[in-house]
Formats: sequence, structure tokens, C-alpha cells
Amino acid sequence: MIKILSVNIADATISIIKGKILQIIENGDKNNLCISASSAHGIITAKKNSFFKEVLNSFYINLPDGMPLVLIGRLKGFKKIKRCYGPDFFRDTIAETKDRDIKHFLCGGKEGVAVDLKKICENKFDNKNICGVYSPPFYDMTKDELQTLANSLDRLKYSKTRNIRISTCKVYECKFHLHCRCCI
Repeated sequence: MIKILSVNIADATISIIKGKILQIIENGDKNNLCISASSAHGIITAKKNSFFKEVLNSFYINLPDGMPLVLIGRLKGFKKIKRCYGPDFFRDTIAETKDRDIKHFLCGGKEGVAVDLKKICENKFDNKNICGVYSPPFYDMTKDELQTLANSLDRLKYSKTRNIRISTCKVYECKFHLHCRCCI
């Protein structure tokens, strides 16, 4: 793990990170693994906004989704760091888990994006393991709205599913993830 402007960033490749995550899940860890694809924009936002930095650092892993983070990592001596482009990580993870007992909860984007992505996972990658989708609103959710969502995520946590949530690194989505982690 490497720190860039006080944010933890993975210092590995997509295949190493994906393998590590899948091994953790298959070993029986029932915790949600929140993963962000972080860019220089997200790191600068975290530098200016301590709450956002807290959110990013609460994630299981922040992928270096842009070359500026990779170059800074290399300058800091992490020679094996590679760009972990979020869509490539997502594609590889969905393809790798299609025949495994690993469920995915897709979260983020404007209304309908997660539903469309679920269809792509099912049709293009033959992955029928999408156990839920949610597009958080572009406003601060009420306590009742957060609790309702947390209850549905809680049911997933205690079912026989093992799930991964994959997010882009947008401020409202990351804040949403932190609220859900606090409610579960």
C-alpha cells in the first residue's frame, strides 16, 4: 500500500488485486469489500475535503485508476505499480466470478445505469451473480432511506452470498458507501 496525499492506494496490478480479493472471499470472509477506482481528481478532492479522505481510506482498496498516481507511486519507489483502470478491473472480476459462488452488488451512477450494467454482466459475461443494484440519489439521503438500504444490504451480508461492491470514485458515491458501512 502506498500513501499519496494521505490516501491509501494499491501498489499492485489488476491480476494481483483481483486474486487477493477473490481468495479473501473464497476463504469465507463475509465482510463487504468496498473498492474504488481512484484518480488524481479523487486524491485532490480528498486533500481538500477531510471527510472524503476518510471515506476513501475506509475502503478495502483504492485502485490507481490513472497514470498520475502510477507515476507518483513509481517515484516513491513502488516499481511494480501498474494502472488499474476501473472498467478493466470490473470486466475481469465479473468474467472471473461467473462460475463461482460470489455475488455482486452494483452501486452507483445515475438512475438506470446499474440496471443496464447488470444486463451487460448477464449477457456479455454470462455472469448471473448480480444480487442487487442501486443508484444512490444525488442528495443526502434521509436517515430512514439509509436505514432501509442498510437493511437490504444487511440481508445480503447474512445470507449465503459473498459479495463485492465496486464503485467509481465520485464524492456522492463514496459518501453513500461510508453511510452504508456505518449502518450495517
